Amino acid sequence: MLFGHVFFNLSRSATIKVCVLCEMYNFQDLILFEKDDMYKQLIILVFQIAFFSFLPACKQAANANKKESLAIALLALTRSQQSEKVTSTGFVVTSGNQVLDCNTASTGTVANASGVVLQNLSLFVHDVKLIKSDGSRVSVSLEANSNQDGSNGVVLFRFTKAGTGSCNGATSTYTSLRMKNIAEETYNGIEFTVGIPWSKNHLNANIESAPYNDTTTFWSWAGGYKFITAEVKSNNGAGNVGLFHLGSTNNGTAGTACDSVTASTGTAPPASQCTFQNRSTVTLTKANFNPSADRIAIDIQALFNGIDISAAAKNCMSGRSGMMGGADNCQQFFTNIGVNWLDGSSAGAQTAFKIL
Repeated sequence: MLFGHVFFNLSRSATIKVCVLCEMYNFQDLILFEKDDMYKQLIILVFQIAFFSFLPACKQAANANKKESLAIALLALTRSQQSEKVTSTGFVVTSGNQVLDCNTASTGTVANASGVVLQNLSLFVHDVKLIKSDGSRVSVSLEANSNQDGSNGVVLFRFTKAGTGSCNGATSTYTSLRMKNIAEETYNGIEFTVGIPWSKNHLNANIESAPYNDTTTFWSWAGGYKFITAEVKSNNGAGNVGLFHLGSTNNGTAGTACDSVTASTGTAPPASQCTFQNRSTVTLTKANFNPSADRIAIDIQALFNGIDISAAAKNCMSGRSGMMGGADNCQQFFTNIGVNWLDGSSAGAQTAFKIL
């Protein structure tokens, strides 16, 4: 009776239980019962029959579970890949129509000097939008990586690598805008803001995560980041340097710091925006703009237009006066990049960026 009751009432759920039980206990342990106990021997016999009868079912169930798990994993991977489709738009440095790098001198005139070479060029942008065919803007999500803050939409481009040709500055380059899941439709351009949002502009570069941990882009004396660092050198014997550092500032003659934040102390940011925010919104249009094929150029010939380093160096660190800049050194740079000199607002018009 006991045998019949146990064996014939085994169902699919019982099969699973037997499989689990056989995995939990070494089958050899079951024979340690006293052999003169008839009932215990009968129980052993039942488990022997159940084990060998349902072993194929156990294997089938295990295989089915493995196949189901694999299918779920593949589906999740496919969905992940679909949700993370990345479109890359390249950024390059040019002098007019000539593409420049650390090993190439300009063939045309830059800053009224011939044979200019790059020394340092980096650029922060944020608030990237694509311009649709009807003129409306659509914000894009950015891939998160060591040069892009996907959560806040900030990118740090580095065009020059220290120790390469004429260049100094960063230890690596980054020249691609990587956007996630942009819609497949017709676009007529791209828009972005040169700079970093106020909420991220006053950090401690020594302890922050990328891309805010590059101390070469931090203004320790001005309490913020350099939105653009552009440094060139004439290569015609004089060796004069042209330097343009753009960032948010306050008014001042001895300095332009708008708070006391430094890369070393990381003290609290100001309670409000700097007096001169100096962020430029750049709008570039082209019929049937292709984010995957078209490139964005920062043209140093246009950026340094009206600047003269043929006889002497020319430096602008966004200061309103004094050694950090002033109108004579900075106003033309501001016009070229698209920032109003009088109040630091975006001018709308600029000449330094273009679509190739």
